Amino acid sequence: MTCFNIRLGDGCTSFSLYNEHVRLSERYLKFDVSALKNVAALASGYAPSDIAAFSRLSEGGFNRIFQVTLKDGRCVIARLPYPSTVPKRYAVASEVATLDYLRLHGIRTPKVCAWSSTNLNPVGSEYIIIEKLGGTPLGDIWYSMTQDDRRKMMKQIVEWETRLMSLKFPAYGSFQKDAGFCIGPIAHYNRWLGERSTMLIDRGPWLSSTDIFRAVGERELVWTKSHAKSRVPYERLYRETYHFRKVSPDPHIQNLSDYLKIAPFLGFGAETALHRPVIRHPDFQPNNILVSDSHEILPPNFDSLPETEQAYMREILRRRMVHFLYAIFTKELNEEHYDAIFDDINIVRQRILESAGTPWEGDSVTLRVDIMRAIQSWPGFFAEFIHCVPPVRYPDKDADDALEQMRHALNADVLGWVPNSEYDDARKLAQEMKDKILEVVETDHDITAARDHFPFDDFDEDV
Repeated sequence: MTCFNIRLGDGCTSFSLYNEHVRLSERYLKFDVSALKNVAALASGYAPSDIAAFSRLSEGGFNRIFQVTLKDGRCVIARLPYPSTVPKRYAVASEVATLDYLRLHGIRTPKVCAWSSTNLNPVGSEYIIIEKLGGTPLGDIWYSMTQDDRRKMMKQIVEWETRLMSLKFPAYGSFQKDAGFCIGPIAHYNRWLGERSTMLIDRGPWLSSTDIFRAVGERELVWTKSHAKSRVPYERLYRETYHFRKVSPDPHIQNLSDYLKIAPFLGFGAETALHRPVIRHPDFQPNNILVSDSHEILPPNFDSLPETEQAYMREILRRRMVHFLYAIFTKELNEEHYDAIFDDINIVRQRILESAGTPWEGDSVTLRVDIMRAIQSWPGFFAEFIHCVPPVRYPDKDADDALEQMRHALNADVLGWVPNSEYDDARKLAQEMKDKILEVVETDHDITAARDHFPFDDFDEDV
């Protein structure tokens, strides 16, 4: 048997700046190249001898991707999940079912030629073989397109997304296919990460959006109680705040318990538009694209900037333009989706669901802050429960405690004084804290608070 050992770094497009040996071990994959070629050729209606070339195409977040080129010029793609990708069985089967379902509804997706959701096959790995669609990546031609062409392109994207979201489903979960299509347990990796893969937890399918909020909190609470141990925060910027000591998971357990008290109020009303399950491309995230208030195209000194900085500015411009056009056309053509992703109250929903479902890695602050934000937003957040008292209340001193922690990390007193020898380092650390906060806040209110009212910035003392 001819085996092919692939490591991250063997001619791929990216390396890990730190802990590369860990990333290598996660993605180290051993499989039979000859068997994969045979499967790809036969599934495409060719003989293995018809293969002209076999090459690695890219490294994705969850799959390694190869291209099989046949003698007549036709190409097919082989996608093999990394050993660290979970849950392979459900993820592969769900992706195949989703592609087939969309094709049946007239939406252009790659045709699945062959697949296996188990590694008990001659290849020695799970795989999906799909046809390679023609075309050029939009990013490659964006700068050469006219403004009118860009508008037309973004309108088409939103129109296709609107078609996707017009499809109706009976429950929340992931596609599966047996005798027919059905919604099965969710195949998202965070429901199966580490010990979660063997835990008896609720992975759906769910009939109510409220059940999703509940299940996320229950899952992480069970895992944290059973498996979390004291550790230093994974995010090293937070470590100084905790005096470089290990953090107990007990506060996070309390936060998850508090979260579950408000979870029954987090879902959408059963008769509302946003309660409806929809299908959406998971990597098309407009909230990750920034738009400046000034809408500047390029800085005045653009031509004098180094080439690397010019490339960076072009990318920022591309993201701003994509976000701007996407928002406009989504508002016009798919208002329900616009409300789901741009409304401040729904952003609070997204943030708290994400922080409750994030595996605990020494951060006992983020979820607590999101719970506080939800409580502060209660009248608008939970309109149907406007006369209901929030089931969780935090004392005002929580905000004071957070400020005191930052002061301690900066070695600053209540007036902002720091020792002369530490001034430069303290200013740098304060800016890093502010930048980190701005990375995670999303509502207009919180962005304004962090950007314009950060407690360690200069301010007008007469206002």
